[in-house]
Amino acid sequence: MTTDTAAYGEAATRRALFLALALSALVFSWAHGQAFRSPFVINDDARQQVAWMQGWHDPALYPDDLLTDFARHYVSYGVRGLYAVATTVVEPLVFSKILTGALYIALAGLVFCIGNRLAGWPGAWGMLCMYWIIPFFLHNISGGLARAFAGPLLALLCLGWMSGRAWMMAIALALQALCIPYMFVLCGLAVGLAWLAGVAARWGGLSAVVFPSRRWHWALLVAGAALVWQFNHSLDVAGYGPLVHRADMIDRPEFTAQGRLHIMPVPSILGEAILGPVERLLPTAELGAAGGAVVTVLLGVALAWGGMSAPWRRLRPHLRLLGSVLLASLLLYGVARLLLMQLFVPTRYLEYSVALGHCLVLGVCLAPWLSRRRLAPVLIGCFALAGAARLEGQGLYDYSRDTALYAAVEGLPKDVMVAGHPFLMDNVLTFGKRKVLVAFELAHPWCVGLWDRLEPRLDAFFAAYYASDAETVRAFAQRFDVDWMVVDTRHYEADFMRWPVHQVPVCQAGRFGPLQGLCEAVTNATTPVRDPLPDVYPVAPPFFAPYDARIRTQAARAGRFALLDETRFPGIRVDEHIRLVPLHRGEAASVRAF
Repeated sequence: MTTDTAAYGEAATRRALFLALALSALVFSWAHGQAFRSPFVINDDARQQVAWMQGWHDPALYPDDLLTDFARHYVSYGVRGLYAVATTVVEPLVFSKILTGALYIALAGLVFCIGNRLAGWPGAWGMLCMYWIIPFFLHNISGGLARAFAGPLLALLCLGWMSGRAWMMAIALALQALCIPYMFVLCGLAVGLAWLAGVAARWGGLSAVVFPSRRWHWALLVAGAALVWQFNHSLDVAGYGPLVHRADMIDRPEFTAQGRLHIMPVPSILGEAILGPVERLLPTAELGAAGGAVVTVLLGVALAWGGMSAPWRRLRPHLRLLGSVLLASLLLYGVARLLLMQLFVPTRYLEYSVALGHCLVLGVCLAPWLSRRRLAPVLIGCFALAGAARLEGQGLYDYSRDTALYAAVEGLPKDVMVAGHPFLMDNVLTFGKRKVLVAFELAHPWCVGLWDRLEPRLDAFFAAYYASDAETVRAFAQRFDVDWMVVDTRHYEADFMRWPVHQVPVCQAGRFGPLQGLCEAVTNATTPVRDPLPDVYPVAPPFFAPYDARIRTQAARAGRFALLDETRFPGIRVDEHIRLVPLHRGEAASVRAF
């Protein structure tokens, strides 16, 4: 196989980059088009941030609210400032979707330019093709949150490093400190390690080091480190920190796989660095076990064949860069595993480097095939179509099921406090625009100060929600100054309490695709499979551990539930399942009149 690995010239690069950005925009438009067609299709994590940002348009929203104040402090300074400026023109919910597209397309351009430097124009298109079909990138950019900046800013730093542009590296590091602090820690360590390697190689001569090589470079690193420290310290000052220590998480189920966040036991590095990322690359989720295996084998053979003639020698000048980023990722991942939440989630220091590395290596392996000019357009078109199909809805959830509830809540006075199952309250907070007692996405047990205030709210809410006597409900409302309760009859059903498991044929559970008939001819065995979770349930009902066991026990004892008795708790019927129940006497009287 002959390979033309010449890099694009300046004029040709501009034309090719424009085409690459246009194709990436089409891929994104296909993948996230539904988000622009419905205001209720959004990234799940974005809801907690666009909620409080709506207060910029209407300062009367969320008065003296614990949750929205915490969410404000949880967002980095750069992201806060960006949304503050942008939402003078467009609503924050809409801007989060626009920003997602802008960052996805920007990262596509950076990946394309990195590929052009590493393996010429075939490498540029090869990396872009792999970028389109790797779900990780869009999944983490979706929502336009702080983490959405991690991939683009890491790529910007690498491109500046490869091209010898210190100013580009400086911009990347400054934006990381402002927008995504833990990525500044990673990249700051990486450039520091590269500097040490340069010093060791040249016995103190810094001419071969791009960054840091001047006094203002060092000043930028110090200023960035100070900004990161200040951001983390601000959570403590506001009373929401500190973050939990490793010893605090032992024997606490909320930090296990059944809890709010799977931290303990710490997953193996083999699974997080190799097996997990590789599994997410495979198309088994879209094509089933058999179809995914066939495509994986065919693509694997093609990439292996291309890898034998790929221009690997062109990577040699960049080994210091690549090695520094990888070493920094591994070091910080190792330290974060020991300290756990003190450096936030360990995977954050590894996953972006691994994903970009996969894109780089697989793109270089694909380059020899793309060097065939007649074949290149066909392959690029196929990868763009495959990427658009695979990424459709990636990182998005449709919360339009309860639009009647959002409209009803938005009709209440702006200063009311609404309580309800935390699975619903994230949406009430965002789409109903009223403050809520507690919500799932903002239930962060790893923030000690916050959790000290949220845990009593959760305990008291579930005691009242599943109480058999009316006095427990009224005492709860008085204690937390709750004005309205959202009562959903589905939360009292047996299937909700114990999420059902059904016996399903092995062939159906395995998604054997075109080989389904053959599988059924061989075996008719069944296997237990739990029902898939609707979008409104981020964890298996009735809630995350340890509340799941408590709720089941309490519900079993209650027998009849007070809130389901409409004679004692009359309310406004929203739909066949949901009622808005007033818990203050004046509001109760108005509902009776209604």
